[in-house]
Amino acid sequence: MARCRTSAGELTSAPVPVVVGVLAFVAYLLLGQQTLYGDAPEFLWRLRAGEFSHRAHLAYLPVLQTLRWLCAPLQLTDFEVARLASQLGAALGVGFLSAAGRVLGASRWVAAGAGLLIASNPSVLFFATTVEVHGPYLAFVGVAWWIGAQLVRDVTPGRAVATGLATGTAYLAHATGVLLAAPILAVVWLDRRRSVGTGRRAACIAIALAVHAGYVFGVPRLLALLGAETTNEYAAKWVRDISKHFFADPSAALPVLWREWFWPFAPVSVAWLVGWWSERSRPWAGALLIALAPYMGLCVALLIPVWEFGAYQQPLALLAGLCVAQALRPRWVLVCVAIGLLAGVERIRFEDPAGRTGQYRVGLTELASGREPLLLAGGTFDVEALFVQLPEVDAIVLAAPEFGRADREPAVLDELDRRIEAAWREGRPVFLSAWAFAFLHDARIHQRHPGIATTQRHLVARYQLEQRVVGGFAAVELLPRQ
Repeated sequence: MARCRTSAGELTSAPVPVVVGVLAFVAYLLLGQQTLYGDAPEFLWRLRAGEFSHRAHLAYLPVLQTLRWLCAPLQLTDFEVARLASQLGAALGVGFLSAAGRVLGASRWVAAGAGLLIASNPSVLFFATTVEVHGPYLAFVGVAWWIGAQLVRDVTPGRAVATGLATGTAYLAHATGVLLAAPILAVVWLDRRRSVGTGRRAACIAIALAVHAGYVFGVPRLLALLGAETTNEYAAKWVRDISKHFFADPSAALPVLWREWFWPFAPVSVAWLVGWWSERSRPWAGALLIALAPYMGLCVALLIPVWEFGAYQQPLALLAGLCVAQALRPRWVLVCVAIGLLAGVERIRFEDPAGRTGQYRVGLTELASGREPLLLAGGTFDVEALFVQLPEVDAIVLAAPEFGRADREPAVLDELDRRIEAAWREGRPVFLSAWAFAFLHDARIHQRHPGIATTQRHLVARYQLEQRVVGGFAAVELLPRQ
């Protein structure tokens, strides 16, 4: 496998990370999804409510709220703000990861090739174009890798402290950041191109780990004391679960390895093995091999039978990209970029079918007959339609936490009745969507949230319910009892 020796002027006069980051951002803007995925409904409701804290991903809502404030002149909807956070965060992450490659000693071409491989990675591409934590998280990952690369280049206690602080901060963006120190410090240990004593290297790794652990377990506790909705239990629980599930039965990782690594990271999930043939990329390949164990262990502990399409492994994309870009000729790197891009776009098409909520808008508009409705919503499909297609509609979401709390039932139901009666006085119709109706009558929901059962009985007893169907949209209209 020949190494490419492209000169600086042959590639571009602009900084490689900037070029790669801008290209990634443009691609993510063009591929932006219209479908909500995973925990997106919860995050969007918290964003709309002005909340700043989340129990597991502490930095995500502050990032969204800050971006919403910055974008206020653009009059973006909450959905568009949250999606932009993913697109911008992922692009920044790609740029910083490419910059980290340069610091690690990669040539301009190798850093550019690695950046393009990361940007077109099917998992990165998918989460960069939807509303989820992993897009903004990649920015924190990229910065942590860039700071960690400084430690690889110059092994000093000061840089070790900075690395521990950077990986700890990434934990605030997504709780899987508890593992981010593993691949970075593995490179610090394995990359011996700088003449540094083993004792000094080990001491600096210990310092970085100590700072990282202190940050991960200490800062959330401090924020909780200040009133934030958070806890440090995620770090302890995940480390414990990795030991319990993965190391007790490593064979359980085989199906996870396929669904969370080989397929979401194709083709670099296999092509990175060529990194062993290049002396320069061998430390990166070794660090990736070491880091795969705890990351796969985390997936075994958390994801069976739920799959996240490689979201948790994204911090490993830099090592895989560098291995491939260093060991393969440029044309084969570009082939890998094209394969990844095609696989990523296909995944987006599968998860984001065109026109999924289009009939919702048409049906509700026709049903309201030109009047402004009050909509009682409940299911994920409702939330998606409201945020993506109908952000202007006045809605009450019955899946909101206050409806499930038994201790708040009287006050919540009184407020619900007040909103319904106020709409009638203004001549506005009140509809309970078919998805909300099914949500209210779901026995499994009743078991977990008794307040939902009380809400269902209250609506049936107090109001006359008449079914309405227009095209593909179904709802129940609430009318005063005669």
